[in-house]
Amino acid sequence: MSLSPKSFLIVDDSYIDRLVSGMLVKRTFNIHDVHEVPGGNEALEFLHTHTFTGKLIILLDIMMPRMNGFEFLDQFELLDASLKSRVDIVILSSTFDDNDMKRGNSHPAVKKMLSKPLSANELRELVV
Repeated sequence: MSLSPKSFLIVDDSYIDRLVSGMLVKRTFNIHDVHEVPGGNEALEFLHTHTFTGKLIILLDIMMPRMNGFEFLDQFELLDASLKSRVDIVILSSTFDDNDMKRGNSHPAVKKMLSKPLSANELRELVV
């Protein structure tokens, strides 16, 4: 499946958080190319099975069962460099401790770390 130049992937184990973030993205940018998956494993599967020509912005929750956000980032680093260069990752969390902040901010694929719930203004600033 081919994605449009502005695509989003929401990775969150909470159905409600995925739904709210997805609606916010769709309304903020008036787009429909918003995909949602419940975890890191599914996000990796998505990256392996979809192609896209522009940037893919991943809104990534940290605290998830099976594969948390940081474990996803470790696996993301193993992907092809040409794929990684077209992906921006925004970490979302309802709580950040100092270690999470340092770890997230030091990762080359992480564009920003934001607190939940995400606001339309924060989202617009990310996609300029």
